[in-house]
Amino acid sequence: MQRAQAWGRRRRAMAISERNTITADSLDILMPRQVVSLVWGYGRGHALSTPDTMAPDSEPDWLAGDTLRARFAQRTVTDSLRPDSARSRTEIEYITSFGNSRAYYHVDNEREAGGPRGISYARGRRIDIALRESKVRTVDVVGLVDGVYLEPLSRAERDSAADTTRADSAGVPARTPARPAAPNPPPPGNRRREPSTAFLPGRQP
Repeated sequence: MQRAQAWGRRRRAMAISERNTITADSLDILMPRQVVSLVWGYGRGHALSTPDTMAPDSEPDWLAGDTLRARFAQRTVTDSLRPDSARSRTEIEYITSFGNSRAYYHVDNEREAGGPRGISYARGRRIDIALRESKVRTVDVVGLVDGVYLEPLSRAERDSAADTTRADSAGVPARTPARPAAPNPPPPGNRRREPSTAFLPGRQP
């Protein structure tokens, strides 16, 4: 089989690999020598990529748009515990979204190896993403660009936040602001006499 196509009226077409899932109204899959090399997704395309088991979190990356194009490449992987277990894995190398494009992806923590990842969300007319070993390498956004990036907290910031959470859960009250000082009394000649009941203990004015 060199090519496969899928579509449906009740269920959307879906292509699933080891770590990637592509969904659209219809799919056109090119697979010379029965190895997937190119996938087109037409109509509400959505690509989902699950993170590596060594990632600090399990939240997936995704890309969506009117049309998707994903180029695949083969990579040799080896189990670190079994050097003789080399095998080929087909992974997305480049993926592009055309029209109403949105991307949600994670960025490795450069300040702390294995620390929380940064989160980026971008929108544009077209988004091109290059990947290596299923990790985002570069992202190019074209046309009506906007988005947001959430930088991961440092270890000190996380420890401080954890200490605050523990204090709150233990019922430790927050710092109470100091009571404002009483105003200075007016000069003797301008002092106004207040009703005596305002100063009697146990009495309400």
